[in-house]
Amino acid sequence: EVASLRGAAGASSSSAVSIAPAHEHGPESESEGLLSGAAKPSNAKASAAAAKAQAAQAAKARRQQAVDDANDHTLGSMGQQQQMELEAQDDVLDDLHGAVSRVKSMAGQMNEELASQNRMINTLEEQMDHVS
Repeated sequence: EVASLRGAAGASSSSAVSIAPAHEHGPESESEGLLSGAAKPSNAKASAAAAKAQAAQAAKARRQQAVDDANDHTLGSMGQQQQMELEAQDDVLDDLHGAVSRVKSMAGQMNEELASQNRMINTLEEQMDHVS
């Protein structure tokens, strides 16, 4: 019986030796560390890098959106300003058309007046030729 107990004790001591290498990784085993909430250093760095990249991408997207909004506002403002300038030019062209029409009318009246005076001069000339 004693020999069988010693054999069992020897077997249990050999099994204790086989468990020992699992504790050689550090004060905690990998599974104990994960269960306690500790993350692996490489995963923490990767997570931090991913979070930093995501934050940079979000900041870039916000900057791009701000630029797009500013461009839209500028284009809208410029379009409105151009429309107002076109309307002002149309008003000036309408006024110019009215002025040119009045000048044309006055030129036509002057032409009639000059033609009438030319006829009177010709009549006067013919009468002077008859008198002399």
